[in-house]
Amino acid sequence: MEELEWEDFEVKEAKTSIPKSSFETVSAFSNTNGGWLVFGVSQVDKTFKISGVDNAEKIEQDFTMPRNPIVTKIFRVIKLAENAGSGFDKMFNGWKAYYKDEPVVSGGIDFYKITFPLVKITKASEKTSEKTSEKIILLIRENPAISAKEIAEKIGVSSRAIEMQIANLKQNKIIKRIGPDKGGMWEVMEK
Repeated sequence: MEELEWEDFEVKEAKTSIPKSSFETVSAFSNTNGGWLVFGVSQVDKTFKISGVDNAEKIEQDFTMPRNPIVTKIFRVIKLAENAGSGFDKMFNGWKAYYKDEPVVSGGIDFYKITFPLVKITKASEKTSEKTSEKIILLIRENPAISAKEIAEKIGVSSRAIEMQIANLKQNKIIKRIGPDKGGMWEVMEK
């Protein structure tokens, strides 16, 4: 039987204290996608045995407290270390300053999902998009055999932008293509 290997899950017995190897595990998790470290469970081969912990509050406090609080405080004062959770504020404030948009936080009981939107659709970009669509429709009415490249040249935007606009117009059933890409024609659907 093949050995089962989990890269994001590890157990430690930790009956009375935190094993030193726990910090190596946390370091390894922080260099990947994170993981689960469970105290009070031992593992022999593929068998897990719940052993529990004698004092859960002490284990939690020992695990979350810095090893040397004085050095930690000095590093925080001279800004070589951060307070727990301050990284989120820095990321959010930096994102808002650059993109003028709020990250979206969602999640469940055991996870957080933070979405950093790259593009904010504004009323100005919607209006520009509408104007471009109107220009495309006008050019198609004038010349149903016009190519996307010719439309891009006449409007003065990239071919890719025109292709996206055309795809949107086709999806909304405003225009349709009759015949092949080369030699075919556009038809504006009347509403």
